[in-house]
Amino acid sequence: MHNYYITGIVLSAGESKRMGKPKLLLPLGEQTILEQTVDNFLKSKLNEVIVVVGDKAQEISSLIASRQVKIAVNPIYREGMSTSIAAGLSLTSDKTQAVMLALALTKAL
Repeated sequence: MHNYYITGIVLSAGESKRMGKPKLLLPLGEQTILEQTVDNFLKSKLNEVIVVVGDKAQEISSLIASRQVKIAVNPIYREGMSTSIAAGLSLTSDKTQAVMLALALTKAL
């Protein structure tokens, strides 16, 4: 079995236009959707976790500041998801051999 250095990138830069408010900041149990996602990533076998922020960057960053994640700020998030992917990739470790991209997800309650 091979051990690869895998980086997880959580894409959380969007504006949540259809929702009308930042869905990642909505409560889910005792945490927000974003906190659940980040915690699930940190509990996994990923070697590092990067969270890409754009809209509400300061609010989202402060929410997860105590966690062992890197934060990539995407100032051009309105230009599409590919710009957030590029922002996340720019912070990956030199050791990274594989990347897992994900939107905020939650575990089953």
